[in-house]
Amino acid sequence: MKFLADEVVTENQIKSFEDITWEDIWAKIVNWCLNQGIRLIIGIILLIIIFKIINFVTKRINRRLTEKNADKTASIVFVRIIRIALKIVFFGVFLSFIGIDSAAIGALVTSIGLAIGLALQGGLSNFAGGVILLIMRPFKIDDFIEAQNVMGTVEDIHLFYTYVRTPDNRVAMLPNGNLANGNIINYSQKDLRRIDLVVPISYESDFYQAQQAILTVLDEHQGVELKPAPTVRLSEYGDSAQNIIVRAWCKNAEYWDVRFDLLELIKLKFNETGIQIPYNKLDVFIKQGKEIEGK
Repeated sequence: MKFLADEVVTENQIKSFEDITWEDIWAKIVNWCLNQGIRLIIGIILLIIIFKIINFVTKRINRRLTEKNADKTASIVFVRIIRIALKIVFFGVFLSFIGIDSAAIGALVTSIGLAIGLALQGGLSNFAGGVILLIMRPFKIDDFIEAQNVMGTVEDIHLFYTYVRTPDNRVAMLPNGNLANGNIINYSQKDLRRIDLVVPISYESDFYQAQQAILTVLDEHQGVELKPAPTVRLSEYGDSAQNIIVRAWCKNAEYWDVRFDLLELIKLKFNETGIQIPYNKLDVFIKQGKEIEGK
């Protein structure tokens, strides 16, 4: 009896498919376009307009915050979060407008998010690290930092990665999880920065004369700060040179220019005063003697 019933159902299904004509299919397509299709088109147009309005409003907010000298990093992150949150909300409204059950979509998104979270645990640690960086603020955009064996200027801070531009104009993406748990050196946090130089002079040159020459260079350079006062002292006796340590303070933004200037000006000053900078050399002594023949 079961096999007979299955055969009847199969025959009925075949007959029902045979009864469907192209006119019926076209009528259903037209009916869907007149009802759901128009709603879908209207929803897409409204969604595009709303997204453009959100982008425009958030740009205006960012511009107002910049005019009020608000913190650049906090402003960018705040505006970005508002933009994403508003777009998610209106996309949910769009789904409801076109007749899609938002509760089912929410359950699906939650399930997908859970699966992705389990598969990408490193991404979650980066997200947590990004939150920590935004709260603790060890650095901000445009700061010059050194972290994870990378040195450069912070260009942008996202929730998962921080973008750092190196001095040779490369962009490094540093995971926020590693940044939050690692060592970070921020060179831009203080207004002043110290320049440390080691200047060698030969043992034939007078140390006090070299010291006075270096102090003259430091005093004449406008980029060197007088407070704290510069330091020029003899640091050690090397194998072939007296090593003089030079410590001078300058503004953070002028660090590299002042450093290069001091290296050049000290060399020129030494040339004027006759102070010699030693270089590696080898003295060879030849001992002449009689050759003794063995018995």
